[in-house]
Amino acid sequence: MWQSLGRNLKGLLTAACLLTFMICAIEIGLRVDRYRSALSNQPSLAAADLPIEDQLVSPSLDTWVELLRNAKTTLKNPDTDQPVAFRTNSFGARGPEVTVPKPRGLLRVLCLGDETTLAPELAEAEAYPAVLQELLSNHMGSKVEVINAGVPGSCPRIAALQLRHGLMSLQPDLIVLHFDMSDVAEDAAVRRFVSLDREGNPTLAIHPATRKACQLRRPRLADEFMVVQQAELQLARIWDRNVPVAGESVIDRNQRYRWTADHHPDLEAEINSSMAPIRTIRDLATALGARVLVSTTPKPWQVSPNASNTAEARAINGIPRDAFWESLEPFQRLVAACKKADVEYVITRKAFVDAPECERLFLKKSPALSTMGHDLYARILTDTITGAGLKSPSAEQEIIPSGAEEPVRTRSRRD
Repeated sequence: MWQSLGRNLKGLLTAACLLTFMICAIEIGLRVDRYRSALSNQPSLAAADLPIEDQLVSPSLDTWVELLRNAKTTLKNPDTDQPVAFRTNSFGARGPEVTVPKPRGLLRVLCLGDETTLAPELAEAEAYPAVLQELLSNHMGSKVEVINAGVPGSCPRIAALQLRHGLMSLQPDLIVLHFDMSDVAEDAAVRRFVSLDREGNPTLAIHPATRKACQLRRPRLADEFMVVQQAELQLARIWDRNVPVAGESVIDRNQRYRWTADHHPDLEAEINSSMAPIRTIRDLATALGARVLVSTTPKPWQVSPNASNTAEARAINGIPRDAFWESLEPFQRLVAACKKADVEYVITRKAFVDAPECERLFLKKSPALSTMGHDLYARILTDTITGAGLKSPSAEQEIIPSGAEEPVRTRSRRD
């Protein structure tokens, strides 16, 4: 009996030693990977399969979050699993380096927004800012540069901070602000961390993660061991995929699109707050002598019950399968906010709904726009910009761009 017990204990000790050795080897490997990543300013190999928010988005001391600068990595298209080359410049914008000061004779367009603008799931040339650059160049016969400054999780409040703390130096002639249907939730999540001036304009948003090094706090195991940190990240991904819909908070990932539903909870304060910074962006643009165009696109379930009708695209966002939300209120609210701020706008919902094979405007396993969707969006923006007399704005005029729900009101800055 004692011999049998000894053999069992020996086996258990051997297994424990092997497990400990494996954990230590993984920990060392993760630390080496982190060190390599820090030296090269590139995402770590351990984060290769994580969403872009965990790879390239870092907490900021002034704009809440920002993209890693001068980064190069490879992401994946969720539908095809094909690799997508991704790079950022020294401004944290997607694409090549930007010349400062702006060269004479160059028409520079700055695109602000969230994942829809950034389009990390598509090649750089397929995102609507790149398509817009090509279309505007062909139409105007002059040199046009469109900068993709999208940031995952952004909203007008964060976009205003991006301008204030760096992007104004790019001297854009036109700022295209994409308002996404998730921006109400994004604004609600960040609003309490934003400092305001006397006029209510956002001046600073310090992410709590940037204060860790200068605060006395209870240490966490994940801060000391990367094995635990990686385990937490993977478990969080599993939780996000399977967490049930619950609660009515717009900050809840499963509730962030509820304000766009045909029957939605009362979120008047949240909606107004998310759109209020449009005025701040207008004021910053006016100081540059630039113009602002606010635009938006519908989500798949606002276009067709069959668009992005997969669990990967809908369940994680709390959208039922086969759901089709026809409410025009979200778009009407944005139009009202733009009119109040006296900025131009274009609503693309009708163009998306009326498009042949409208389901193909979105990816299948993600609610993001497909290559076809970005192309349509860029063409609508081009029609709006060129139709609005971007070169020489003069008297008031009424313009009905392709896909607009109602006329875009253009007003000369000299009025």
